[in-house]
Amino acid sequence: MTSTVRLTAYDLGRDPWSHDFKVIAFAREWRAEVIQRFAKQFPRKDPRWTAPIKQFNSLLQGAVPDVLAAPGVATDDQMPWLYAADHVPHDAMIRLTNAWLTRILSRHGDADGEEVDALLDALEDAMPAWKSTSVDLTETTLTKGGTANPHRRLYHLVPEVVAARLAARTYHHEGTELSFRVVSSARGTELVSWPPQSHVSRGRDWRHSLLIRVSLHTVPFSDLPRVHVTYGVRRWVTGEPVKLDPQRGVTACLQVPLPWTIRDGGVPRLIANGVRHDPRLGAPAWRADGLMTLLPEYSSAFTLPTAEELIDNPTEWALGRNGVSVWVAHSTSMGAHAAKSGLMPVERRHFDEWVEESLTGVLRRATDLTKATLLGKPQVWRRDKNDEAKAASKVLKGRARRLACAAALGGGALDIDVRHENDRTRDALVVALCDVLDLDPASAPHWRTPELEVRLDAATWEEVVTDLPVSRSWGRARARAVAAATRDRREMIIRHFGAPPLDAPIRLVLVELRDADKFGPGRDPKSAIRLGCADARRVSQFITTETTALADRARSSILDGLRQLGAVLPPEHTLGAAIPPDLQYVGLWMIRKNHTTARTARRALVAVRIRPAEHGQRVEGWNEHRKSWVSYRELLLSLHGDVDAEQDGGAWLSLAEQRAAAERRIRSLLFQIRGTPTLLLVQAGNLRHSWPWLLNSSMVPDSLGFGSWPAQRTALFGPDLRIVVIRDSGGRDEVPQWYAPRDDARFAGHASGIWHPFDAEADNRVFQSITEVPVQGAAPNQAVKYRDGVASKGVNVRGWNPEIRELTVLASRMTTTGEPEEPRTWAALVHQLRYVDDYVPLAVPLALHLAKRAEEYVVGENR
Repeated sequence: MTSTVRLTAYDLGRDPWSHDFKVIAFAREWRAEVIQRFAKQFPRKDPRWTAPIKQFNSLLQGAVPDVLAAPGVATDDQMPWLYAADHVPHDAMIRLTNAWLTRILSRHGDADGEEVDALLDALEDAMPAWKSTSVDLTETTLTKGGTANPHRRLYHLVPEVVAARLAARTYHHEGTELSFRVVSSARGTELVSWPPQSHVSRGRDWRHSLLIRVSLHTVPFSDLPRVHVTYGVRRWVTGEPVKLDPQRGVTACLQVPLPWTIRDGGVPRLIANGVRHDPRLGAPAWRADGLMTLLPEYSSAFTLPTAEELIDNPTEWALGRNGVSVWVAHSTSMGAHAAKSGLMPVERRHFDEWVEESLTGVLRRATDLTKATLLGKPQVWRRDKNDEAKAASKVLKGRARRLACAAALGGGALDIDVRHENDRTRDALVVALCDVLDLDPASAPHWRTPELEVRLDAATWEEVVTDLPVSRSWGRARARAVAAATRDRREMIIRHFGAPPLDAPIRLVLVELRDADKFGPGRDPKSAIRLGCADARRVSQFITTETTALADRARSSILDGLRQLGAVLPPEHTLGAAIPPDLQYVGLWMIRKNHTTARTARRALVAVRIRPAEHGQRVEGWNEHRKSWVSYRELLLSLHGDVDAEQDGGAWLSLAEQRAAAERRIRSLLFQIRGTPTLLLVQAGNLRHSWPWLLNSSMVPDSLGFGSWPAQRTALFGPDLRIVVIRDSGGRDEVPQWYAPRDDARFAGHASGIWHPFDAEADNRVFQSITEVPVQGAAPNQAVKYRDGVASKGVNVRGWNPEIRELTVLASRMTTTGEPEEPRTWAALVHQLRYVDDYVPLAVPLALHLAKRAEEYVVGENR
């Protein structure tokens, strides 16, 4: 067992660190002139418009690699706009500026040429001068809660400076040698090893690169910002045309021989671009604000591919044509890739130690973690090894689940409808049901036990699970066609089941359905089926047609279906009298559906509570319109048509109005639960958009804030209220990666439990939760992908690692003796609540997991 966890994170601010730059401001004269001319292209004016400089920034960084463009300068001419090691020649700035303006001011083909020329001349005369300055890269203030608050420009500058420092060196380890290119990304600054590595498999040459992301973050109540260094694999498309996802598009990285690309001390870069499906053209197109639309204006010395050419011939363009190479990044939606994603701990350790060596003198590694408590697991069902123990355990589990079903259904029968395409799927579901509830297969389809009556109805459903009849169309016509097809499918389901009364018992439907990629665009009937089943007072769970590992998938479908009925077996914690026996767990989750996922933008604040009941735990959800707690299954059915649209009377709600509405609901909910000991669970990345108090820069221990009102003590919202804020990477590397170092420097492994820094004070409130590697992710943790001269088997190994969950105990209470509760006790409880019978450890505690899964029922009305 390891006693140490090491983060791939580095503290910023322990040592002085400044960097010399040449800077230039965004000229005030440019702003007014550019915005005025740009706005003429649009029929409607928006007072929030700023100068569209995103393309210009990309062009500058592509043409002059050591130039950094700071965000937000289009509205603030007091802030430096460009940072560089040396000034960019005047003629280069003029040429780049002309390319930018010529494109954005003539995008609709109706620009006045003389007016554009006059503007270019005026801007050339107003070209600002470069100045020298020294930037303190540790410039930080403290919030009221004691959290570091770096200057906003550091979120951009620090990752770029760190990436440049890494790219200036070559990685060497046991025969492996890697050089890097820098790519600016919305998630931070990236480095990719260059050129891509070759991996020959199944008669194809698969290419991949080591990916390193660098980003700046803060930790709640810590006075030091941190640089997170995240390691992964960037896989490239070769050998066949690109499978373009119409909804997501793809990323392409461009290497082109531009002037000034590498100056003395300059950092080699790749230029990131986006390709998407353009519904107006019915074909692939470069992203409208991407750099590829500017480069032809900048230089005609090289030929660039059209988006369609790149999609059809990715290998040809990757290998290069006339000095230009374009590499398309592979994504999981494109299918399998022979080079698997992720790194195992030992290889992450090797790269991380190289990074630490590269950053010596400017950053220090974040403190290693140690176990905060040995009480890491709740009381869960044992994994019995001998047949006798397994048989006895099956009886106990089956009875416990039957009791949980009876409690969730209020003593009523468990009615299950199976709608299948293949008989073997139906049979697998019946076997799984008998196994989960310990029922006799010979009694199918009707079982009677002392605890529960189970009734099953099975039938085929060919007409319901076919493609929605949506013709090829775009825009509003397509939306109307999808809406009409959805209504017809819902009516078909109502006719099949019959229209039940509003107080009819809620049943479970298990539906066999093809994978989404087996349907045409907009023709997947899953959302329509879910809505139709909800109309018929049924919760629905889907199982994939012709799935592999059918028995396991069938078992998971049964368990997920029972979960939707509220029949779950929460874990029993092992923390003893430190936890009140009548404690209830409440999970808050903000559901946000945009137009692409729900066809009508919708928002819903979901609250799920789990509280002690006679037979285990009772799962309930808060119904905002009825102002009462209802069963979990009632909550799910209410969401498919009882959700607030993001508009009121046809007018879109502003962000401030949306936040005010969410905060009113949270305050109302806190009032409803104030009389009962409660552990409130929230995920920062999900809820802080609607409740800004959950931002690191806002939080204050044992306080809650809403809107512009001063923060108040948490005890005012309930004397027995505890709050734990959970944070994951959030797609932006907000929590760092990690590994467990072994004594031998060549090795590293995994660890699990609840952790905190070695130097944590007694009142530390921030902990790290790590669960075990599940069976599905088990792999040799010493496998490596980057080993020069050796056909490394590690390229075929998926590097699956449990992700840290950061737990911040925002609020606890005083004990009866007047001493504050130990925050680690509540962190340990939250960690234990991630373990649930027959599931791999959950990403979040059960109450929050159930609130999040309610998103499945917010699928829009498709009007």
